[in-house]
Amino acid sequence: MRTVHERCCGLDVHKKTVVACVLTSTTKETRTFGTMTHELLEFVAWLEQERVTHVAMESTGVYWKPVFNLLEGHDFELLVVNARHTKAVPGRKTDVKDAEWLADLLRHGLLRASFVPDRGQRELRELVRYRRTLIHEKTRLITRVQKVLEGANIKLGDVALDPYAEVVQQSFRNLTLYPLASGMSGTLSTVGLQASGPVYASLGFQSRVTYAHADANFNPFGYNAYAGDIWLPWNFSPLNDGRTWTLTPTAGVSWWQYNAPDPTIDPNTTPNILEWRVGLGLEVPIWKLLNLGFLAQYRADVSNVPAFSMHDFSVTAGPAMRF
Repeated sequence: MRTVHERCCGLDVHKKTVVACVLTSTTKETRTFGTMTHELLEFVAWLEQERVTHVAMESTGVYWKPVFNLLEGHDFELLVVNARHTKAVPGRKTDVKDAEWLADLLRHGLLRASFVPDRGQRELRELVRYRRTLIHEKTRLITRVQKVLEGANIKLGDVALDPYAEVVQQSFRNLTLYPLASGMSGTLSTVGLQASGPVYASLGFQSRVTYAHADANFNPFGYNAYAGDIWLPWNFSPLNDGRTWTLTPTAGVSWWQYNAPDPTIDPNTTPNILEWRVGLGLEVPIWKLLNLGFLAQYRADVSNVPAFSMHDFSVTAGPAMRF
């Protein structure tokens, strides 16, 4: 058969060993290497010494991945092939024969490479898969805890608890009106717990407690914040037409502790802000899933720095969809 690749290598990869067969137009040499990093580096150096241009390996489990990762950064054409497509003739099967068979198929251009994403996509896939595993594990543990509590007649399942956490990288740029806006850039980390459930009949409750930590480029803009809010939605039908209106009293409190005094406002006092807020919301059905929502809210900020103290009253309205 016609030779396609003059200098190629076939690999039989296992958990502890890598059997490599380098095949050229005049020679054939087979060596066995370990799978520790320094041993794989010796293997790569040997391939470069032999001036190998193409390397083929079977996609056996996860053992091919570290070998592929080390070879990827060098000047080799890598082929990861499906083991089903490279079966040798039945008979005595050894690691050396497998490596030689792969090298021979590669030399004559008879191997078809499987798709292997680039390194960035592979790392992203690993992260996504690990995240999915953690979500499944979290769900399984919550189910086990609820089962134990139900056995003790603790009806925690009637109240929905939802812990959450997020990390956001904030970026601001300076404007004419806010010349120090870029100082607010940094990392905002938030953790919290949300709970909801029935109180009685058509009255329910929703609550949320959060903690936020902001690291800002300009230290006075960094802060720690604690907040708690509660909503009491009440469903009723004033027109007796089967359509439900929702009236929701709300209340909340927040506490901000800044890292350092703001030299542009008060260079001697580190600001602390206590905010109280109360409100009343109303959601009115308009058409099918479309509702119209109103919210009236009063907010009062009390601070040891007078410039941060304020009182605010707002009324907002807008459409809402309920599914």
